Amino acid sequence: MKKIFPFLIALLFQREVLLSQTSLSCNDNAYCSQASPAPPSGVVNNDSRATIKVEFTNSSSPSSPYNECSCTLLRQGFSNGDDNQQQNIIITAAHCIHTGFATTGPIVSLGTSRIYFNYSNADCNPNPYKSDPFSSPSKQQRYELVGLTLIDEDPFLDIAVLKINQPIPPHFNPYYAGWSVNPITILSNDQFYNFHHPDGDIKKISSTVGALVGNNFPVPFRYNVVWQNGRTQEGSSGSSLMFNQRVIGALSGIASPVIGGENCSNTKTANFARFADFWASSGPTRGHLNPDNIFGLTGSPGGEIECYSNDLYLDGQYWPAGDYQPNNSLTIRCQNNIFLGQSSTPLIIHKGADFTFEAQNVIKANPGFSVQFGANAVLKPGMSCTAMRTVSDPYDIDSSIVQYYRPGDLQTNKKLTLSLIPNPNNGVFEVTLDQTVDFARIEVFDLQSKKIYSSEVTNFSKEKIDLGACAEGIYYVHLTGNGIN
Repeated sequence: MKKIFPFLIALLFQREVLLSQTSLSCNDNAYCSQASPAPPSGVVNNDSRATIKVEFTNSSSPSSPYNECSCTLLRQGFSNGDDNQQQNIIITAAHCIHTGFATTGPIVSLGTSRIYFNYSNADCNPNPYKSDPFSSPSKQQRYELVGLTLIDEDPFLDIAVLKINQPIPPHFNPYYAGWSVNPITILSNDQFYNFHHPDGDIKKISSTVGALVGNNFPVPFRYNVVWQNGRTQEGSSGSSLMFNQRVIGALSGIASPVIGGENCSNTKTANFARFADFWASSGPTRGHLNPDNIFGLTGSPGGEIECYSNDLYLDGQYWPAGDYQPNNSLTIRCQNNIFLGQSSTPLIIHKGADFTFEAQNVIKANPGFSVQFGANAVLKPGMSCTAMRTVSDPYDIDSSIVQYYRPGDLQTNKKLTLSLIPNPNNGVFEVTLDQTVDFARIEVFDLQSKKIYSSEVTNFSKEKIDLGACAEGIYYVHLTGNGIN
């Protein structure tokens, strides 16, 4: 009997030739979602910046020089919370990095593949980039890097994880998306969303509420989504399925062929390979996303580099951030010194841009630094900042070090509700469950992942904890037991 592999259907979303860069009319711009309810502002302002467009060089096919796909920048978990160590890891579909129409084919020329950040529009206009195709550089090329290195892939699951070879310049304004490999229980009002570059177009958003089905694909290891707003199409491959501001899957394909081609009336399910399955089998991926080998790490919230720890030597062309997002003002902070431009590699602040540079020590404007008429550049030396940071989280807990577990993530025979009362508190609080379990272990960790409290309780439903002797700050409670985590 012939073996049929799931990557074959994934090719429906593979984009190999850059054509009109015009996606379906029902696709909403990333910052102009028509979904009801609308995605939270943090989803759009942060997670959309983590989505990038990549042209994987397909040198073996002159007529189709690129496999064009969508990718997501992932945040690594570091025990000291310093995002300056980020190695620029991205996730995409495995079929994107292979030539031809099968993931068993040769790998594309990763070293010459091109990566595009911020290819989006700040409002609801269609595609403004088509109005200036001859500008130099084009708006797509304003935030461009070249070169990738493969970390690991699984052709069966259709997931690949890679590293961007070049450092990401601060003015690219990158965001590192959160991710989770925890099991999820889906409620009727849970929202799932997906930022992507359909047909090579500017960044779009698709979303749905409570319409996620697992494991009813011809093979397991899939999340199947019926979009209520927007569609996915060629060029969307590799983009991330996100839930609670965490990446949980990568787009592979659709469940069955689209009769009559791609169109807005098509409601076929979009199939995402589950990141949890790839995580379980990929040691290289675990090693890169958990480089400090933090015990029990099963995810990370999203984050960004708010303060650079080393001296910054900045050059290049700084364009208005308002071209790709609603907020036009950007601030670049450094713990040490900032050097702006060189005679051989200038730094140009273009008309309409608004940048602030803050350094704890010296800011030096070299002869190569220039500000065009109509631009704004503010230099602030003597401003302190710290590379150790926390990030906002929709559940009011910063899980930078140890991944916490929400009630919605639990898969048990009984639905349990965990409460911490009061929270915030003065160090004394109660951990409660709405049902009694025969055994539970309660652990509390500080920001350095140091365990400061541990207790084992039988017939547990409520336990009082006193951390009054500990310093004020953020702590994580980890509750495990028979059937709970």
